[in-house]
Amino acid sequence: ICARETRRGRFDLVVECLNKLPFYAPLYSRAPVLALCHHLFGEVAFNQVPWPVAAVVWTAERGIPLLYRRVPVVTISESSRADLVARGLPREQIRVIPCGVRRPGIEPPPLASRPQRVVYFGRLEPYKRVDVLLRAMAKLAPRWPEVETVVIGRGTGAARLETLARDLGLESRVRFTGFVPDAERDALVAGARVCVCASIKEGWGLTVIEANALGTPVVASDAPGLRESVRDGETGFLVAEGDVDGFADRIGTLLQDDALAGRLSSAALAWSHRFDWDDAARQMEGVLHELRGTA
Repeated sequence: ICARETRRGRFDLVVECLNKLPFYAPLYSRAPVLALCHHLFGEVAFNQVPWPVAAVVWTAERGIPLLYRRVPVVTISESSRADLVARGLPREQIRVIPCGVRRPGIEPPPLASRPQRVVYFGRLEPYKRVDVLLRAMAKLAPRWPEVETVVIGRGTGAARLETLARDLGLESRVRFTGFVPDAERDALVAGARVCVCASIKEGWGLTVIEANALGTPVVASDAPGLRESVRDGETGFLVAEGDVDGFADRIGTLLQDDALAGRLSSAALAWSHRFDWDDAARQMEGVLHELRGTA
């Protein structure tokens, strides 16, 4: 359909989202193509889906360097640009436009007045490594028996995580909310001392900035995307991927040290104000005009 319609001159530009299985639009589109790439999976796909499916995704991505070499690309972080360059795409053709953030409708309370709560929100998928959070909280349980862990979201890993929480003896300390409306999610995150993101790879880390917009510091994996959205020691902490002891240590520090947590909360809130969807839209509009030759 894309090939036929572009030959009819009905479109000035084709924007292809490079996600999971490429559409390979440069092969058949008569209109110029712009690739929009949040991040590619690579070998991470094998952590997420059965190996035959992961193999298809991995193989499909192998054709990107050849077919998209002359195609301009917009991505959302330096981590994603570095990944694309490492795969063989020219760096000069890749433009980084960071994501914006929706401003919350509530005023976040001071960190010191918040309950002893640790929160995760996002998809419950294997590569998100929510299990690292649960294992870290199990280590902290003897020292912080009153701390509540709230896991917000849904996904293919939900049942396994609930089983793990029971196996770790955290049944009374962990609350799985499933999907909740934005206002309820914001209230839960704004009432937390710490947000945790132990994912092994992100395009950027949008939930990090959303937590920051509610004045909540983030402890995250030192992984692609997250190492840009979290300013280590300023808006939160970065921990080696999968390091349960490291996550427990940093979470415990923020639960215990009101002064440090307050400083990180203020810096996180200020950091979040740098990301605006209207600004991202203006930058994207500029790229589209350049490609059409109407800048």
